[in-house]
Amino acid sequence: MSAILASLNGEIMPLEEVRVPVTDRGYMFGDGIYEFLRIYEGRIHCAEGHFRRLDRSLAALKIVHAGLGSLRRRVEDLVARSGLAEATVYLQVTRGSAPRAHAFPAEPHPCELIYVQPFHDPYASKRLAGVKVSLQPDIRWGRCDIKSLNLLGNCLAVQAAKEADAHEALLHRAKRHLGYASQRSAYFAWHHAGSDSGPRGFGQNSCASTGFEVGGVVWVRGNVPD
Repeated sequence: MSAILASLNGEIMPLEEVRVPVTDRGYMFGDGIYEFLRIYEGRIHCAEGHFRRLDRSLAALKIVHAGLGSLRRRVEDLVARSGLAEATVYLQVTRGSAPRAHAFPAEPHPCELIYVQPFHDPYASKRLAGVKVSLQPDIRWGRCDIKSLNLLGNCLAVQAAKEADAHEALLHRAKRHLGYASQRSAYFAWHHAGSDSGPRGFGQNSCASTGFEVGGVVWVRGNVPD
């Protein structure tokens, strides 16, 4: 298998050779943002939406970057160099390395990591048959519109779903608000337990604010917690 290609601050290398200082604020504080892109036939799916959200996330965290144009060109160049028609791209920007302190460094040097890997669809049969999901309380921070590196709440929800023998966690908040899946984009509707009537509620995750197209609906049978 060919090495997974990566770009660290514009320098292309195999992913296994990437080295980032342990004092990077992404490692110390989760002080950074990310995007996860799907490549179809060599093209970035919903590129405009992804890069708009990335720009908004950088601005919200006050991370000054050289510019979306150069970043997008590096992504496209790395995809072309990989030779992969069906792939995924992980893109991460942190505030960079600095002495450990909660306040932002006076002269930050953002660290940019991109890597491309082949896409192999592990869920084709599950999409046809359906999967079990687990309702979990949404304990993430209040600015989930920012694609930050702080994903501990998501990890805890996914692990709880796994321990419940479920494929995914659907996150709920107060007042019967079912708004997010823990790992992926989805629209979902739910039936009340014991009812065969149509859907009583309909929710969507934050991807809608970027104008992304979402491929399917997750139907949930049960009572959504108050």
